[in-house]
Amino acid sequence: MVVYYIPIINFIIGIGIIAEFLKSFGYPKFYQHLLGILFGPIYLPYIAFQPETKFIGPEEAKKYKKSGAREWADAIVFAVIAATIIRTFFIEAFTIPTSSMEKSLLVGDYLFVSKLSYGPKLPNTPIAFPFAHHTLPLTQDVKSYVEWIKIPYHRLPGFGDIKNNDVVVFNYPDGDTVVVQHQDQSYYQLVREHGRNLIWANLDVVARPVDKRENYIKRCIGIPGDTLEIINQEVFINGRKNPLPEHGQFSYT
Repeated sequence: MVVYYIPIINFIIGIGIIAEFLKSFGYPKFYQHLLGILFGPIYLPYIAFQPETKFIGPEEAKKYKKSGAREWADAIVFAVIAATIIRTFFIEAFTIPTSSMEKSLLVGDYLFVSKLSYGPKLPNTPIAFPFAHHTLPLTQDVKSYVEWIKIPYHRLPGFGDIKNNDVVVFNYPDGDTVVVQHQDQSYYQLVREHGRNLIWANLDVVARPVDKRENYIKRCIGIPGDTLEIINQEVFINGRKNPLPEHGQFSYT
């Protein structure tokens, strides 16, 4: 199947295969599945040499009755996995972090963004707390991910390419390095103002992978190969005046 070759999804399918395999050999309990998933190279050979291990088949395995707690645990795990796949590869909810799209979108607005338009990108850090971006909920500086496994940046094919004046959500490049105590300020601006040695001596500085940088939303007025000019407060792309969006502003207060 094609899904076996898609990173992250093939990992999730592999977990299901291990669980069904253990059920078919008379190991239906949650802790047994957990051991098989986390320590498969050790646990699976171990049970293979146990005298009580025998193939009972999927039909016999279905007769095992789960407790209420196990039913809830399975339902929660399934919901988390399904939601993670959807928000990683299909559609994700975002909130507007800045006022740069004001009059069109306001700070705090919620919007759903299609990942299929330009192609979903694979997570660089697949081991992370569900539904958190870069910081654990209810904390200020605890990372929601670990970097034990890293996947190189790669974007899957999408239905189209970015065109001039498309509104896009992207990971802010300036967010590759962050001062933990001042995450709302640019690290590079702080270094320019106070000096790198002072920042590194007194504050905590961390680097973030691409998928954990802040999400920003902007209007893409120029694409690779375009020539951009600003003449008398008006934008020209490839020598042509770019239409001013509705509610466009020339001054800010």
